[in-house]
Amino acid sequence: MPQDIEFGLPFAPRISPDLDGARRRDLDWVRKMRLVVGRQGLDWYRSWDMARLAAYGFPYARGPELDLCTNAMAFSFIFDDQFDGPLDLVPHDVARHRSANATEQGSAQVSGRAPWTMEQYLQVRRGIAANALPLSLGEHAAGIALPAAAFHSPQLRITRETAVDITLMCNDVYSLEKLDCRPPHLADPNTAIPRRPEDIARLGPRLLREHPRPVNLFHPVLAE
Repeated sequence: MPQDIEFGLPFAPRISPDLDGARRRDLDWVRKMRLVVGRQGLDWYRSWDMARLAAYGFPYARGPELDLCTNAMAFSFIFDDQFDGPLDLVPHDVARHRSANATEQGSAQVSGRAPWTMEQYLQVRRGIAANALPLSLGEHAAGIALPAAAFHSPQLRITRETAVDITLMCNDVYSLEKLDCRPPHLADPNTAIPRRPEDIARLGPRLLREHPRPVNLFHPVLAE
């Protein structure tokens, strides 16, 4: 648990036909921007296959649009990992200004109290990552220019929120083993995932049970 978990989605996966070209151009881009340097670093980055992830995530993207999506994801993943260890402890001024909510969360986890319901967890989790960026990239890649009035539509809001929730749930299930291996002093202060082993053991099945809920919201919205 949880690397052998599979999530089902209510549609067949599609992939951009420009994957191979995007893969080559992305490697050139990360080298040019010096986001990845050295042979070992390039081999490590190549194993991620960000272009494949982007080609599945943005199947309508072609050429420059797929390159943009791939580069944006590459930067996000590489940048995020710079704060995935001791470096995230450096900005002491930022740490001193952390919200009282984060302190309460830590206290709840240490004492064994459940800090949130699933809905509270999702509300907090949605604000941790730049979740709106992939949605905007997908609209751009598909050549969709949404009028401002569309964002007042319940259907669009539900669709976007559903896409975010599914992504967060999948990410957190697959991240559980990685987070569980961290020593307590390197725990990510921004994560919404419990730290205690028994809480982690409960969260995986809980997320799996909750996963069909946002997926099921997709069907009536699609019908409209």
